[in-house]
Amino acid sequence: MFSPKRGVRCLARRYRLAIVSLVTASDYQARVTERLTVLREEGLAPSFSVVLFAPADKDQLYERTLARLRLAPEDVAVIDDRACRGIAWGARRGATTIWLCHGKFKDERPNEQAGWPTYIIDTLAALPPLLLILQR
Repeated sequence: MFSPKRGVRCLARRYRLAIVSLVTASDYQARVTERLTVLREEGLAPSFSVVLFAPADKDQLYERTLARLRLAPEDVAVIDDRACRGIAWGARRGATTIWLCHGKFKDERPNEQAGWPTYIIDTLAALPPLLLILQR
């Protein structure tokens, strides 16, 4: 059975991982601290090369992440559950995009305006095998 924690650790051995996330709650700092604490307590913090949060402008977070990793958009895969944010940014910038059609935003469908994902998965368990195929 797939374990998300084990999956992240496995992917981190092969790729540089990043988290780019909006935190729109009024208690912004408390929510960021909470998310960072979960990463540390679960032992996942070392798996991520970059972890960025902001209250708005996810596009800028993606750009900052690319700059920190010294990568071009065509060298990354953006995995996001929001078609209107991560998938849209990746489609505009030429990145491989993987839409996680699961959870709270699964009914927020890609469209002409947002751009179409390169791949669609409905569970994180599908990610490691997909990335292995892409690597070939």
